Amino acid sequence: MEGTRMRRLAFRPATGVSNIELFYDLIFVYCISVITSLMHNPEGGFFSVETYALYAVDMLTILQVWFFTTFLQNRYGDGGVFDNVCLFINMFLMFFMAGCVGEGWRNSMLTWNLVWAFVLIDLAVHWGIKRVRYTNLSDDDKRFMNRMILVLAVQAVIVLVAAFVPWEIGQWISLVAFAFGWLAFVRGHRLARAAVRFDHLVERCSLLVIVTFGEMVVGIAGTINGGSDVIAAMLVFALVVGLFLVYFFHYDRMLDHEREDVGIGFMILTAGLVFVISNVTVALEYLPEHEVAAAPKSIYLAVGLCAYLALSLVLFRYNKIPFRLGGLVLASRVIACLLIAGVALIPGADTLTTLACDALIVWGALAVEYASYRTRRELVGGGRGREEAA
Repeated sequence: MEGTRMRRLAFRPATGVSNIELFYDLIFVYCISVITSLMHNPEGGFFSVETYALYAVDMLTILQVWFFTTFLQNRYGDGGVFDNVCLFINMFLMFFMAGCVGEGWRNSMLTWNLVWAFVLIDLAVHWGIKRVRYTNLSDDDKRFMNRMILVLAVQAVIVLVAAFVPWEIGQWISLVAFAFGWLAFVRGHRLARAAVRFDHLVERCSLLVIVTFGEMVVGIAGTINGGSDVIAAMLVFALVVGLFLVYFFHYDRMLDHEREDVGIGFMILTAGLVFVISNVTVALEYLPEHEVAAAPKSIYLAVGLCAYLALSLVLFRYNKIPFRLGGLVLASRVIACLLIAGVALIPGADTLTTLACDALIVWGALAVEYASYRTRRELVGGGRGREEAA
């Protein structure tokens, strides 16, 4: 009997992002792709409110699971056998969960909720193993882990209830579970007093953003049909690259990778960015589609671009002190959003005009940001970011 007991040991965090974690992130390529496909068949000239609500809830539910898992790996991951087994179970369940998406909410609710509940149970067990196994946890760690186990258990119970009641009631109970999970995560910063490994967290979050941009590239590739679309393809690609650089210019040059932070705010920001990028992907896929009404799809793209430019301003909060948000960059983003909105409202504007204007506006905002960075870098005497310093 003695040999069957879980061996208790002092916690030693793993260093860097493991290959298993990278493989786990690849599952989200499939998940994001499947969920985005919900928006591919607009009816009556545009998507319905019901379709968009299903897309939004599914996307944010998948992200919620990713954040619970990533936060655990960041704070208490040691790269051991228990970590890897729980992660592989999580991967399979997420893979299976995403496969339910295309069947419609009414048809797949039972399966979706059952798999979602098993994901939450797997996470609760994973957190529980950490709580029981480590001998050197602080009192704050113990309280926080107890709270997370309770949150996951309660959410799993709510989801299981939603799975077995009539559909008309179950859909609302599922939304309660969804909201409960996000509320618990957002409020978790009050108990998460210890700083996370911010460099690890930033790397994981940036990889998720890369995956989402990768899905954007795959999505727009399907809209390019040949030689007649070369100009449109160039403009779309220029716009996507500009959006990509808006985020990764921060990551490479200005972000404080050694910041002392509980990390939850940065993860919530990442969730918002991933959701917005996914919406921009759908909007770009709509542009060449003649069955999609011109005005709604232009406005949809404009809203997505403006939301991305506005939300990415929050990244400045996590920059090194010399590179925090300044008035010039803020003014350039406000002007960029106003111009993008103006382009969307141009009567009869064609796809090429919209793409050309939007790409120029995004690159213009990026140019102002780079000029501001260069000026501030010279004033503080030179550090040029992680990659250049290396």
